[in-house]
Amino acid sequence: MIIKNRYLILILTLVFRYVQFYNLTSNNSLLCYIFVIAIFGLSLLEILSLKFNKRDFIKIILVLCLTLICFLLNTDSNLFLYALVAIAFINHKNDDLIKCFFITSITMYVTTIILNQFGIISSNNATRTAEIDSKIRYSLGFGHVNSVFLYFLPILYSGYYLFSKNKTYILISFISSLILFIFSNCRTGFIFSILFIVVISSDKIKKFLKINIKYFFIMITFLTFILSLKFSNGILNDFLSGRLSYAHNYIVSGNLFNMFSSKYLLDDPLDIFYINVFITEGIPMFLFYLYLYSFVIKKIKDEKLLIIACFFMFYGLSEASTIGNFILIILLKELFSINKVSLDD
Repeated sequence: MIIKNRYLILILTLVFRYVQFYNLTSNNSLLCYIFVIAIFGLSLLEILSLKFNKRDFIKIILVLCLTLICFLLNTDSNLFLYALVAIAFINHKNDDLIKCFFITSITMYVTTIILNQFGIISSNNATRTAEIDSKIRYSLGFGHVNSVFLYFLPILYSGYYLFSKNKTYILISFISSLILFIFSNCRTGFIFSILFIVVISSDKIKKFLKINIKYFFIMITFLTFILSLKFSNGILNDFLSGRLSYAHNYIVSGNLFNMFSSKYLLDDPLDIFYINVFITEGIPMFLFYLYLYSFVIKKIKDEKLLIIACFFMFYGLSEASTIGNFILIILLKELFSINKVSLDD
């Protein structure tokens, strides 16, 4: 069976995301560029097969240029690759995209854990120290213990889109989340897993999120700054493993507002997306994300996609990379929409 070009583009993009966490690209930028060039080459075939009017063509070129500049300046290729995936699926159903995303992601996720157990992929375990004792947190082959849930949640959410009417899905989701929490002790990821299971079971909460989703991105951004400036010390900061204090340090460093990326990064980790994007990608990229999650998102009518988008936005309070997911691809797809007849065959 020959894999269709658009599926191959998505698969290679997701594989590349995992390869990054295998630390194969951290000291080998050549491998990173090979992946990006290969995916771009495949995407070019898709682009040439489409017919654009002048407005659509300019819109796509502007986004590709913006995301390419971001990649060249700080080697963050994710948004550039997601834009290419969006173009590849521009005239195809979201169901096809999400199904391919789910299958590829769960395959790579399980493969990572298996390779780790056989010692092929190294562990990056950590220790959480409490007043009484300490607990080893297992990374299971991912680059960081928190990445266990960072990569699991997109699988959980895409599974909901595909199997929302199957009650067994909820049970499997809960058991899987609990097992991963026992090994990784990732509290935030586990909480978001359980909250998601609760929310999708409540029609009232889903309706509230759906109605107000266009306000969430800017509201969460302001909330992030307020929490980081006012509560950088205390119980909330401790619960978030110091994320607020680290964010506070970046805010007061004087390097927050940049056109593309700051060259003066501190040693502190910056896991909160809404501040990370200012530091590592700059004001234009923040405004671009704001436009996608506040305006383009209004074009999406599917309730399940909107609920998933809400959770990805809130999870951005604890993980900077979580905004990069299949919802972002769908938003870009909506942005690029050229209203052509489907080319599915």
